[in-house]
Amino acid sequence: QDLAGLDAGVYHFSPPEFSLQRLRVGDYRRILIQATGEEPALTNSPLTQAPVTLIFTTIFWRSAWKYRARGYRYCYWDTGTVVANLLAAATASGLSTQLIAGFVDAQLDQLLGIDGSREATACLVPLGGGAVPAPITAAPDLASVPPEDGPRIAEEVCYPDSEELHTASRLPSREAVISWRSNAPSQREITHPSEYSPLLIQETASDAAPLTQAILNRGSTRRFAREPIALTHFRAVLEHATRGIPADFLGPKVSSLVDIYAIVNSVEGLPSGSYFFSPRDNELELLRAGDFREESGHLGFEQALPADASAVLFFMTDLEGVLARLGNRGYRVAQLEAGILGGRMYLGVHSLGLGASGLTFYDDAVTQFFSPHAEGKSTMFVLPLGRKAAINRVRPFRSKVAARLDALARGAGQSRS
Repeated sequence: QDLAGLDAGVYHFSPPEFSLQRLRVGDYRRILIQATGEEPALTNSPLTQAPVTLIFTTIFWRSAWKYRARGYRYCYWDTGTVVANLLAAATASGLSTQLIAGFVDAQLDQLLGIDGSREATACLVPLGGGAVPAPITAAPDLASVPPEDGPRIAEEVCYPDSEELHTASRLPSREAVISWRSNAPSQREITHPSEYSPLLIQETASDAAPLTQAILNRGSTRRFAREPIALTHFRAVLEHATRGIPADFLGPKVSSLVDIYAIVNSVEGLPSGSYFFSPRDNELELLRAGDFREESGHLGFEQALPADASAVLFFMTDLEGVLARLGNRGYRVAQLEAGILGGRMYLGVHSLGLGASGLTFYDDAVTQFFSPHAEGKSTMFVLPLGRKAAINRVRPFRSKVAARLDALARGAGQSRS
């Protein structure tokens, strides 16, 4: 809408220039409301109360050129990281937010002037509590105000896998959006098998750096020192990152689609081993005691980072259950939420002077490692954290697990006839 010093319109934000480029002139908030299945008359809708709404898009080739079909999940991890920064900054600024993942894809793609294939809308975040929202009026005709064409990269290559994945999860109509949102879970049962040992964490970290400093300092760590971190710091990162996300795909009794598992290598006062973290009870449940540094390195795609880290966090979800409730779009939101949780933990880690680095992983091996507790769950994201090494440079690594698997593949240990 019209703001002091900024006319109503649709804008593209350019980080390098830190500037807004206007694509359309006029108040298009009604388009957002229609595309998300809301009614303009709803006074309690986040969109009707928001003078500004940020719309995130993803350009698939930017991830797919390196990660190919797996790049689709990277798009939502990256989006989630930026959204995590936004949610934290908005809260610190006294603004209300709501993450919206249910919308008519074609309608918003058209509003932004993107094709929905090369570049597509990922999510919306309305910002309220600042300027007073103006009355919602009829939107200008989309067809009469075509947006400017954005620049293309000469070396850009299209990867059909990402486009097909995205197409399969599109919502075609307002009715489809309303139906999809009505399937958001209202409750979730989390079992706590009696043989697992609960550890209630009660300490609090009070030495965190300001949010602005944490965001500016945030970056992926390339090498960890094999040094312990404080239990208070580990607990603070877990607790503050899992306090719930205001999102349209989460029901009133559900704070997350994602479960958090951990391999603890070196946390003061915490035995080394594998754990399950329950945000509801603020408990770490010891699943299996032992030194699992080698296993950490193997699960983290044969990288030294998880082997050297103080702890490695694994974001997992019951993907079949999510897909059953939310259809193909459930894959998007599970990856997006994992990215947001990872982004929150990045901020927490850096505010405490520690380091973190998001990783890819061996999907099935992670599930197997944490089973039977994690049986049937799929891994969304992996985040090692710990103290940064003096030399922040990747070191070579090959786990004993991988060496043993290679030996077995070559027939080692088989009896000769």
